[in-house]
Amino acid sequence: MKAEFECKLSRTEASSFNEVFITATRGLKPGDLMYALLLKGNKAEAKVVWQRANGDIHVSHLRQSKDLHGNAVWSLLGSEEIPSGE
Repeated sequence: MKAEFECKLSRTEASSFNEVFITATRGLKPGDLMYALLLKGNKAEAKVVWQRANGDIHVSHLRQSKDLHGNAVWSLLGSEEIPSGE
């Protein structure tokens, strides 16, 4: 999904998205389960989600904006841990 999404972006935007995506996934720890990339309909917001080994859910929030030259760039807005409730 990530590769399919990136191939539809300009080279500059794809590079920006990939950099932020890598930053977001640096939070993966041993035992965490595979992540998912969720895209909002307008494709200007995304969430990177994975399940922690203890059952908690980690969510990183990404957003597209424009730089001073009008180029689309991505940034990591923040992350949150959602307790499993077990």
